[in-house]
Amino acid sequence: MKIVFLCGSLEPGKNGVGDYVNRLAGCLLHEGVKAYSIALNDHFIEGWQFDKFYHGNKIHQVLRFGKNLCIEEKINMGRDWIEDLEPDWISLQYVPYSFNKKGIPLLLNKELEKLGRGHNWHIMFHELWAGMGNNSSIKLRIYGFMQKFIIQDLLKSLKPRSIHTHATIYRKQLQVRGWEVCQLPLFGNIRFYENGKKPISDKRIKIAVFGCIQPEAKLIEFICWLRSQNLDSFCFHFLGNNGNELDSWLEILEESCIEYKLFGWLEEKELSIELSNCDLGITSTPYYLVEKSGSVAAMIEHKMNIICIGAVWIPKGLKIEKMQMPVPRLEQKLRYDEICSPISYHKKINIENVASKFLTDLQVN
Repeated sequence: MKIVFLCGSLEPGKNGVGDYVNRLAGCLLHEGVKAYSIALNDHFIEGWQFDKFYHGNKIHQVLRFGKNLCIEEKINMGRDWIEDLEPDWISLQYVPYSFNKKGIPLLLNKELEKLGRGHNWHIMFHELWAGMGNNSSIKLRIYGFMQKFIIQDLLKSLKPRSIHTHATIYRKQLQVRGWEVCQLPLFGNIRFYENGKKPISDKRIKIAVFGCIQPEAKLIEFICWLRSQNLDSFCFHFLGNNGNELDSWLEILEESCIEYKLFGWLEEKELSIELSNCDLGITSTPYYLVEKSGSVAAMIEHKMNIICIGAVWIPKGLKIEKMQMPVPRLEQKLRYDEICSPISYHKKINIENVASKFLTDLQVN
């Protein structure tokens, strides 16, 4: 099988979807699939260039177009390369902001029609539209209406033979509008490095806070819950870029006399080791969106149990009784000894298993 992935940017370490595409392509190459990629709106380069990303003894060949290049040149050059490759599938990795800085890529359906005319299309929806929440502002809902219109045009124009998304909420949003969608678990972008867990004598509970902290998270309630669990002691480990909310979290921890460590940005192996050494992860992402969180996926891949302490966010007009990702909410009256038991979901989101499911779903279509 031969696949060409389309995304916005492929700058390593600078774009979550680009890193996702590169890791997935690398895994597929080792499975005997010929995988290539095109970045249509790469802010990190000028003009255009061919690049090679190495995955062991396999090479992922990519064509990157800078944002300053006119769309006609991108389409003509991209189409020529695609026709030379003769792929079985073109896989669009869709995030609205990848193709337009305001998230409103109005002509994307027409441009992609020209780029991949006559080929089988697959679409992975990493994101859909804004304004899905019950309490979304009128501005967000108007914005979301435009983004929804663009997606409907995209689906009608490309007529994809296969559609994936990571999150249950996105799958249901598309299904209620008449589209057949398969759910593909999100793997983390941090490779797992084997590492001995912390010594048994160290009974302090290490709590991982990995990635950007979202507003209105229930940190104070979580601290109260921790103290109700009769734990010996605990320490928060802040990993990666935690964003603008970090200072307010540190202030709360200091006022509560709770120990913390700031690790910041780490090399991949160091980060993997630190994640492996933590006992519990917390995510501030709203519950119904955790399945699309790369940081949550990375923590689960490192065999960590997670608690969601995100703000209350209820999707409008949708009832979601169960999600595929086993992340409990703080308000579920949890007990630490019940959640901190070995989990098997990390096997399901292992990149090799995700790649296998991806190929199986394409072959069915």
